[in-house]
Amino acid sequence: MNVTETLRNMQQRAGASFLSYGPAPEPGATGSISAATPAELVETFGEYEAEYAAIRKGVGIFVAAQRGLVEVSGKDRIEFLHRMLTNDTRQLQPGQSRRALLLSKQGRIMMDMIILHQAERTWLLLDRVDVAGLLKELDKYLFTEDVKLRDASDDYLQIALHGPKAGALLVHLAKSEVPALENLHHATVTLNGEPCIVSRFDETGSIGLHVIAPVGHAASLYQAMADAVGGLVPGVQGDVDGKGAEQTPQVDPKRSIVGRGIGWLAFNTARVEAGRPLFHIDFGPDSLPAETGLLDETVSFTKGCYLGQEVVARMQHLGHPKRKVVALRGSDDRLPIAGSQVFEKGDGAAKEKPGAVIGAITSSTLSPLGGNVAIALATIKWGKHLEGTELLVPAEGAFVVVRVANTGAAG
Repeated sequence: MNVTETLRNMQQRAGASFLSYGPAPEPGATGSISAATPAELVETFGEYEAEYAAIRKGVGIFVAAQRGLVEVSGKDRIEFLHRMLTNDTRQLQPGQSRRALLLSKQGRIMMDMIILHQAERTWLLLDRVDVAGLLKELDKYLFTEDVKLRDASDDYLQIALHGPKAGALLVHLAKSEVPALENLHHATVTLNGEPCIVSRFDETGSIGLHVIAPVGHAASLYQAMADAVGGLVPGVQGDVDGKGAEQTPQVDPKRSIVGRGIGWLAFNTARVEAGRPLFHIDFGPDSLPAETGLLDETVSFTKGCYLGQEVVARMQHLGHPKRKVVALRGSDDRLPIAGSQVFEKGDGAAKEKPGAVIGAITSSTLSPLGGNVAIALATIKWGKHLEGTELLVPAEGAFVVVRVANTGAAG
């Protein structure tokens, strides 16, 4: 039995339901799993509210099977990546991380990744479905450089720990001193007896620790994580009520850490509340960096040339994008679905009727922290992206008013 089957059996015994993440394989596709098949993720363990509460009050344990890994080695790797990617890699020191994009010559986003730099190698974390394309694209620009690229996606499994108790769970598993979270980019930490890479990347408005574990160690580590919190589905009571007031989970006295296994639904709610857009969901290969709302995080304007740099620099200094990803907030629980059009409001007596189409919803959920109102991320026309702008979206058979929010959709 391989690790995927072992983990799935553990999750099934805990009552998990599953969903596919990523595009369906193309007919006749062959090669690495990262190029051929979508990932299977836990959707929920059947207690969505408690899973969400774990992210906000404890720690949610999420198997991020959709994440892939590329190993880059060779003495010229940092200089090569510096020429290819949007962010500065030349200044990276071992133990540091940085988010970056790979662009087309037209300045469109091809891949979104996190760079983890170590003394002997550099790791690129990105969606598994993008790994084969990244390797192919980077290889096109390799000539005499001492750079080696390897798909390591099937050698490791990534398990994300989301929530304020993520650090406590890490300490419990390490049973020794771990790096201070305040300054952590990434580090190698021995967890449950095996060296793992731990990377910090906050996606939910709370601490996010991403454990990259050797695949042969992943099942036992996942079990150890579950054991530390009383099981993937422990006896935790408490969530967030309909008015947004948090309730403190009632902790089993045998457990030292409040937490549980979580699925995509709870994670997605928390990350939409945090206003964190995702590649392939809220922006994609037709997007420019300036449209994502992530420009400061992913692009350096002082590093010099890289693939697609002229388009990015021209837009930054001479204009603005035609559209932008923004957070939207409703006033009740009527939920627009992803793919729904966004309209400007009509004029005069028709102000509650839809005007022109100015965008589309990309993600939506109900916000427990925001009083159970509908929130969303959407790509909308520039000029309509300013905070407080009122727009109309279809939801549950009617047009409802939403407002452009500040950064976090629940804020």
